[in-house]
Amino acid sequence: MRPLSPAAARLLLGAIVAAFVALAVNASLLLPLWEPADEYEHWQVIEHWATRGTMPDLTDMPVLALNEGVQPPLAYWMFTAGAHALGIADTVFLARRADLAGAPGPARFLHGVDEIFPFAGPARRFHLLRMLDVLCGVAVVCGAYALGRRAVPGSAGVALGAAALVAFNPAFVSLCGGLSNDPLAIALATFALLAEVRLARDPAPTRGSGFAVGTLVGLAHLAKLSATFLLPLLPLALLLRRPRGEPWRVSLRTFDGFVAGFAVTTGLYFAWNVAHYGDPFGWSVIAAKFGGTRTIGTVDALLRFLPAIARSYIGQLSGNFRAAPYSLLAFAALAGLAPLLAALTPVRRRMARAGVDGRVMLLFGAAVAVNLVAATKYFLDFNQLHGRYLHPTLPALACLVAACWCWMPRLPALCVGAGLALLCFHAQVHDLGPAYWPPSRARDAHFMAFDPIARVPEERRLSVMRLAAPKDGSRHVAPPELRWKLPDDPDTRFTVHFSIPGLTTSLHTWEEYGLSMRDRYTIPDFLWNKLPPDVPMTVRVIELPTLDEALAAADGELDVQESEELTLRRVSAPSR
Repeated sequence: MRPLSPAAARLLLGAIVAAFVALAVNASLLLPLWEPADEYEHWQVIEHWATRGTMPDLTDMPVLALNEGVQPPLAYWMFTAGAHALGIADTVFLARRADLAGAPGPARFLHGVDEIFPFAGPARRFHLLRMLDVLCGVAVVCGAYALGRRAVPGSAGVALGAAALVAFNPAFVSLCGGLSNDPLAIALATFALLAEVRLARDPAPTRGSGFAVGTLVGLAHLAKLSATFLLPLLPLALLLRRPRGEPWRVSLRTFDGFVAGFAVTTGLYFAWNVAHYGDPFGWSVIAAKFGGTRTIGTVDALLRFLPAIARSYIGQLSGNFRAAPYSLLAFAALAGLAPLLAALTPVRRRMARAGVDGRVMLLFGAAVAVNLVAATKYFLDFNQLHGRYLHPTLPALACLVAACWCWMPRLPALCVGAGLALLCFHAQVHDLGPAYWPPSRARDAHFMAFDPIARVPEERRLSVMRLAAPKDGSRHVAPPELRWKLPDDPDTRFTVHFSIPGLTTSLHTWEEYGLSMRDRYTIPDFLWNKLPPDVPMTVRVIELPTLDEALAAADGELDVQESEELTLRRVSAPSR
């Protein structure tokens, strides 16, 4: 097969990147807020950085103790800068969990009218913030191409195959369509691996080149600790490049530079964790959160782990939704058929003639193996069945698979790449779209992704409502029913705020559960029973604005009608 010209290779790479951008943007449009894995938890950390400008301290901030608060800060700095630029850094977003409201289907959260395309207000700007992850995904695709060129210098086709395998992986595309620190971590890990590959082929490495590699590996760690697989690869790269008879001091000098670059980049982050949690990774906090004893043996756990990882590696389209099994099988067949044929002797001879660099392939294989071991260890410790934990080595694995395609004629290879793109598009249109559209509260004008009353100052809260029942200061055995005048406008709705002074127990019916009411509401048993006898509970009823009213008012200028604060007390039932 005649080699591709540089112009043709750039053209095909541009087509792959353009197709990836289209698919990732489409995934972002189809995924409502918070449905991508851990997106709301990531936003909580971004919100903390935007308002306080410091690392979250999980010992003082349990609301962030959802895995993400202990994460390194680099990706959150990027998103915080984007949130400030888009004007949503101080917006109070609401994530109402669907299971608490009894909503069926794959959606984990309730969604409002402002989440219908082309979106409105802060929801639109949040979708724009997600585009930072799309750009990170573009970097990963281009990094996979660069790795492929290093693996097989004489064949742009292998590099293009690797780029296509990354760009059209449905799970990776959906990951880049949400808000996550994973895409930046994968991008930096990809280019750090590329730097280690260059080091493995460097005939005269210096301490400065080692420092540069260490700095890049450190930056990958500052995005996410899943980049840890890069650390043992550096000694392997130095061993692979060392010619026979070269003094060991050359490799040691380069390694010293690597350690210095890594320490300079990550030192403050690890020092923070040691000072606050007692270990450099903060595992003690996560271990405490996931405390408990595994009830099945290690072998049984791994038998469940490996198939689940394989499925989610390709098919995870949101936090709890996967593509149909036939889509996964078709993708695996297109991606895996060529490597199976590569077991044939004539095919292996073609691969040898293509100039596959064995040292680079060994480094890629080691990267995938170490990443798999790390993901397995994390699963056994914390029961985290996520294929995305293996995505940091997705470009390396793609290069290993694509290298087996070098025997394939150009037209069939192009057809395989196009088939992967179509499979990814099919998974979005056939699986992802119907799972989340239309949003679950699309017809409710009061339901929105942000909280318009959160920033209303006290002087604009008009206490003009009166509750018809119960009386202020009254005592009750059973949970009382709140009643107020039925509004003339049939579209007027209200939310009820409960709080218990001195305790952390509170409830905001609309903000937390998506519940609004017309003229009455009964205090739920689970909240009433938490109230100690004779401890006052304060209650306030607030009128909800519509989405149009909230968007029409400038920040802090929305008039809100609310009731006067009511105090209730629970008394124990008389003994018989």
